[in-house]
Amino acid sequence: MKQHFKRLSKHTIIYGLGDVIIKAIAFILIPLYTEHLTPADYGELSLLQAIEIVLPIILSFGFNSAILKVFHDYEDQFDRQEVVSTALIFILIIALPICLLLFNSASFFARLIRFNSPEAATYYLQLIFISAFFSLFRLTALSVLRAYEQGIHYTVINIIHFTLLVSMNILFVAILKQKVAGIVQSSAITSAVVFLGITTVMIKRIRLSFSRQKLRELLAFGLPLVPGGLAVWTLTLADRYLLKFLSTTEEVGLYEIGYKFGMMLNMLLIHPFRTAWLPFMFSIQKDAAAKRIYSVVLTYFLCLAAWLWLGISALGHEAVILFTKPAFYAGYQSISLIALANLFYGVYYTVDVGVLVKGKTTAYAAITAIGALIDIALAYFLIPDFGMMGAAFAKVLAYAVLASLMYVVSQKYYPINYEISRILKLLVLTAIIYWITTLIQLESIWHNIIIKVVLLLLFPVLLFLIGFFTDREKKVAGDFMKKVTHSIRRRNENPHSGETD
Repeated sequence: MKQHFKRLSKHTIIYGLGDVIIKAIAFILIPLYTEHLTPADYGELSLLQAIEIVLPIILSFGFNSAILKVFHDYEDQFDRQEVVSTALIFILIIALPICLLLFNSASFFARLIRFNSPEAATYYLQLIFISAFFSLFRLTALSVLRAYEQGIHYTVINIIHFTLLVSMNILFVAILKQKVAGIVQSSAITSAVVFLGITTVMIKRIRLSFSRQKLRELLAFGLPLVPGGLAVWTLTLADRYLLKFLSTTEEVGLYEIGYKFGMMLNMLLIHPFRTAWLPFMFSIQKDAAAKRIYSVVLTYFLCLAAWLWLGISALGHEAVILFTKPAFYAGYQSISLIALANLFYGVYYTVDVGVLVKGKTTAYAAITAIGALIDIALAYFLIPDFGMMGAAFAKVLAYAVLASLMYVVSQKYYPINYEISRILKLLVLTAIIYWITTLIQLESIWHNIIIKVVLLLLFPVLLFLIGFFTDREKKVAGDFMKKVTHSIRRRNENPHSGETD
C-alpha cells in the first residue's frame, strides 16, 4: 500500500506542478486585468470565457476520461495506440464542422447574450470558437500523456502554454491597451500555437489507425459523461449568466474576482489530484487492497483540502486588497463560499470510485443534472435579493447535494468503508479554526495575515492532539523526521562533505 501512495503522491505533485502553472494564469493575470478593465469589462470577459470552457466539454464526447479507461483495458501497445488514434480522428471529424458553424453564427449568439456591443462581441466570440477548437485537442493530448503517465511531458506542455499566454496578454492588454479584445486574441493565438506543437509531438507517438470497435468502447464510456459535463458547466459557470440577467454586469465582475480566489483550492489540489487519481484508480482496481487504498485516499484528500480551504477563506480578504484595486474589493465576500463549493466538488470526484470502476457512467448525467437544477433554482430566487452572495450560497448547496448523491450511488455499486470518524474530527476542527479566523479584524492587514498564518500552521499540530492520526501514520512521520534530523546533523558535523577539491 505504501508504494501505491508514493506513486499517487508522485504523479499528483508532477501533474500538480503542470496544472498549477496553467491554472495560475487566471490568478496571476488578476492584477493585470483589474488594472486595465472595469468590473463591467471583467464581467463580460467571464461570460466569454464560460463559452470557451463549455465547448471542449461537449465536443470531446467524454473522451478525455474514456481514453484513460479504454487505454488500460488493453495490454498490447498497438491496441493502446489505436485507442488514441481513433479518439483523435473521430473528434476532428465531428468538431471541425461544428466549430465552423458556430463561427458563422457568432453574431446571433452576441445578440442572444445581450453584450453591450454586439459588433465587438461577434468578433470576440469568433476568436473564442477558434480557441475552443484548438484547446480541445490540447486537452485530449494531455489525457493521452496521463494514460502513459508521462507527467513531465504534461508539465512541459502546460509551461509552454502558460508562458505564451501570459506574454500575449501583457503585449495586448498592458502595452497595446486592447482590453477584452486583447485577452481573447491572446487566447486564440496561444491555443493555435500550442495545437501545432502538440500535433507535431503526437504524430510521432501514435500510429494512425481507426477502429470501430474501439470507437464503440470510447463512446460507451464517454458519451454518458457529456450530459454530466454540461451539468457541471452549469454548476460552475451558469451563475454568471444569471447574475448578468438578474443583476448587473458589474456584479458579474465582482463575483468573478471572488470566484478566481475561491478556485485556488481547485487549482492547487483538486484538479491536479483528479488528474493523477483517475489513471491511478483504474490501475489498482484489481489489487487486493484497492478498497482500503480508496478509503484512506479520501481521508488524506479531505485533510489537505480542509487545510487549503482554511487558508483561502482566512486570507481571502487580504489577498483581494493586495492583488486588485478598490473597485474590485467587494468581491472578497464570496471567496469562502466558492472555496467550500470546490471542496464539495473535490469530494464528489473522490467518492465516484464505484461508478467508474463498474462503468456506470450514466449516473453522472442524473446526479449532475439534479445538482445543476438545484443551483439554477436557488440562484434564481436568491440573486435578486442577495446578488453574488446568493449565487455563491446556491453553489455550495448544489455541490453538497452533488457529493452526497455520488457517495450514495457509488456505494451501491462498490461499497467502501470510509473513515467516517476521522473525517468528522477533521471537519469539526476545521470549523472551529475558521470561526476563530473570522474574529481577527485588526487595523493592520499584515498583522491580520501573520496571526492567521500562525493559526494555519497550528492546524496539523491540533489534528495530532485530537487523535486524528493513526499509530502507523505517527510512526511514518516519526521515521521521516528522524531521517531529516539525522541528515541535518551529519551535514553540520561535516559542513564540507558535499564540496569537491
